[in-house]
Amino acid sequence: MLTNKELLLVFSCLAIGSMFLLLSSTLMISTDVILMLFAFVLLFFSQFVELHIGGLRFTLRAFSALYLLLFLSPESVGLLSIISLLFSTRKIKSILLRTSFEFLQFSVGIFLYRHSPNDYLNIFFFALGYFATNAILSQIFVKYLARDSISKYMLALSLIFILGIYSSAILTVPYMFSEIKLGNLIFVTVLYAGFLVQLYYTVTAEIWHQELKLEKDQVGREIANLMKLPEVILESRKEDVDKVLSDMLALAANITGYEYALLNIFDYKANTVLRIASYGISDEAFKNLKEKKPSLKETLLLMQQRFDVGGVYFIPKGGVDLDEIYTYKPSDYTKIDSENAWDPDDLFLVPINQGGRMIGYISFDKPRNLFRPTKREIEMSKFFAWQIGEVLSESKYTSFFSTNYRREQSLSKFMDELSKNIETGTSFVLAYLDIDQFKAINFRHGFEYGDEIIRELKSIISSEIKNLGIFSQIGDEFLILIWSKSKSDGVLVSEKVISEIKQRFENISISAGIVKYPTDASNLEEVLDKAQTALITAKKSGGGRVISI
Repeated sequence: MLTNKELLLVFSCLAIGSMFLLLSSTLMISTDVILMLFAFVLLFFSQFVELHIGGLRFTLRAFSALYLLLFLSPESVGLLSIISLLFSTRKIKSILLRTSFEFLQFSVGIFLYRHSPNDYLNIFFFALGYFATNAILSQIFVKYLARDSISKYMLALSLIFILGIYSSAILTVPYMFSEIKLGNLIFVTVLYAGFLVQLYYTVTAEIWHQELKLEKDQVGREIANLMKLPEVILESRKEDVDKVLSDMLALAANITGYEYALLNIFDYKANTVLRIASYGISDEAFKNLKEKKPSLKETLLLMQQRFDVGGVYFIPKGGVDLDEIYTYKPSDYTKIDSENAWDPDDLFLVPINQGGRMIGYISFDKPRNLFRPTKREIEMSKFFAWQIGEVLSESKYTSFFSTNYRREQSLSKFMDELSKNIETGTSFVLAYLDIDQFKAINFRHGFEYGDEIIRELKSIISSEIKNLGIFSQIGDEFLILIWSKSKSDGVLVSEKVISEIKQRFENISISAGIVKYPTDASNLEEVLDKAQTALITAKKSGGGRVISI
């Protein structure tokens, strides 16, 4: 969704662009289908060739548009350029911003093109209007939407403007000849293509140089911060644990490249989440966060398997509905227009595990490079989560998470938990698993073999649901309650259980029925009835499969 500022900018671009078009006298659209098709293909593919200049992303589409002015009217090129932008991304927000910008840039360019003193200067005047408008719009976007400093992009904007004017000067060469012939056009095409190739490789080489410099700086930063780690660990037994945790959190944030970090632990007795350390957050904001104690169960809903990325959880904007009690959002955010850009509403959560279960997590926010976490950053964050977990295991906080958390519950307690969730309107997923042909297996292989299957199945279920729920056994049937708002989590857990048991016992298959509350059922009886119906359907379908209502 567009913000009010973005909507205002889009409508302003369309309104001002329309005014310039109205003042441009006659508008001309080419009817040469073959030439128009060639132009569209060129514009479409050139927009995927990117030039990164001084922190700004620029494509070759504008330079291709200038070249096409040798053959088509600027109105025709503008129309095709805007159409090509519709296929540049799937994000509606990006499409609206890009097309409105392009519309205004072409409108100003067309206005100056139509009012140039002679044909020789047509393309030059168009480039003047197009790239000047581009520079102005870029400054508006950086200052009011990205909320970043304009000064650090001025050199890049000036360079792009100069390159645009220079490229238009190259394209005026055909007008130097007494008449335009095919040979002259080929000469200019080769000359212009050579300029673009040289430009691309020059910029690419500079990017490589900058990447190497950034890599060197990053390695230097990591080494400098890692050198502090032994000292922090040694001090952990002498100093206040809160200071040690704050220092380690600061090291983790600096090495992974995030400006904010929050350390959270689970209070299993009170069923809440405690905030015990922060980095980059003001004292007042941290005090407010500490006073808010989110529900442990609701927090665990964030740790869904679909968000698992190499042992951490990355939750993109819109992935889950979050109450403000769970988050801290910095106000001074810079947003960039890129597919892999970090969004202010993204979440990066790194679990802290001890003894096979989660005892807390670290949340990181506002990456310095403005992009979503890389594999390197993920691995470094996991390393620090482990280090912090070691400190926590010998700290005053152990009493909060050392309570014996039992994943397996008696049937009565399991039903009580189901009822509580329904009474409070808490979303959950119920998986109903049954071993196919279990009686026949007992008679064929013996009851000890059957008992071994049950033991293995319990172990697998306990391992797979982690802190996401509980389960109960009824003979050769298992009920699994998963605290999740996504039915896919129930399907994934069931499929993993079936896959694991199949690896250990080749002749065993398990069927499963999945139901979600409150989407599929409104009360306890209906939840159990529909789960059983799904299980029976799975068995009648041949067994060894998962069926969801």
